[in-house]
Amino acid sequence: MNSNKGFSLIEILIVVVIMMTIAVITLPKIQHSLFETEEAVYDQLVTRLINVAEDYISDNNLESSITPTSDLSVYLDDLITEGYIETKDLKDPKSKDLYFNASTSYILFKLENGEVVKTANLIIDEE
Repeated sequence: MNSNKGFSLIEILIVVVIMMTIAVITLPKIQHSLFETEEAVYDQLVTRLINVAEDYISDNNLESSITPTSDLSVYLDDLITEGYIETKDLKDPKSKDLYFNASTSYILFKLENGEVVKTANLIIDEE
């Protein structure tokens, strides 16, 4: 009577092959989901910075400064100085440990075809 109580090499190899197949299929999907999450957080940060810059413009009556011949740049330094945001709010969600440089990053307001176009120009501080 044979009483082997273990797995054969073939059974172990089959399990390993199945697990590797699952990993090959799911890993790219997980990485893609993480990338999309980082992008969504980045987009939310940009939207928040634009909204805060709009508040800054409104509070300081700068709307008339935006004309077809004159753009308006609101630097993140100004938003920090005036208490609209804090330095900790400038962490880049894509790079984890890096921050946007407040003195060189800005929100640009430009009048095009009668509408104000807002563009975030965020520079990463790599120090």
